[in-house]
Amino acid sequence: MAPAIPGEVCLCNRMCQGAVRLAKTDRERGGRATVGAVPGQGREEIGHGPEDDPAKQWLQAHGQALVRKVTVPPVILAWNLGLGESEVLAWAYENPGYEAILDDRAARNCALSLSLPFRGTISILLLAKKSGHLKEITSILLRLEQVGFRIDPLFVSPAQNLSGEE
Repeated sequence: MAPAIPGEVCLCNRMCQGAVRLAKTDRERGGRATVGAVPGQGREEIGHGPEDDPAKQWLQAHGQALVRKVTVPPVILAWNLGLGESEVLAWAYENPGYEAILDDRAARNCALSLSLPFRGTISILLLAKKSGHLKEITSILLRLEQVGFRIDPLFVSPAQNLSGEE
């Protein structure tokens, strides 16, 4: 498997664009998440980012081997989600052992209805901090909000508390 974004932590949502990808959690190595697959739409979304985007740089340098063509089954198509979310869910549906990285509420509801494991951006940030790959998450949460990533304010304080920053 190709290395994940630095430190084998899958910061699966691009910090500025929110493109979704998939992670496979290695429970034998402390639950660290590594990139397992990048659905084609995820590659397209990442490719439109700025040249200095770490996710774009990683994908160009290491991640091309992980890009997967994904066929979305009718059970997921029926949810009328975006193509990126649908492909992520389809991969997790067809490949047990993967967690979908989702922030879209409707996509999370779909994952719940299909009993698919998933995480969101805040969970990934907390995992990265816990495993020592991030020193803090507060500035990242602020940056995400500044670039238009919607984070429910009810989650910010508990996330900071869980990270030991509040």
